[in-house]
Amino acid sequence: MNYDKPNIIVPRFSEESGFYTTKKRSKIMSKIPGKNTKPELLFRKALWQKNVRYRIDSKQLPGKPDVSIQKIQPRYFY
Repeated sequence: MNYDKPNIIVPRFSEESGFYTTKKRSKIMSKIPGKNTKPELLFRKALWQKNVRYRIDSKQLPGKPDVSIQKIQPRYFY
């Protein structure tokens, strides 16, 4: 079989193009806060002011969402 299309060229990863080694990437990612970020705190504060009570990192739900509202059940209308 002859293929007319040329082979795909895979770019090589380098730090100049924005890719980092494992140790460097680990150091960068460790500085990113995982909890209580500014947008999350603003959202939770707004919910609390509207008297919407919520749970933080609920273990009962898959994936442990940051904010989960327990009392509101989903409604389906047809």
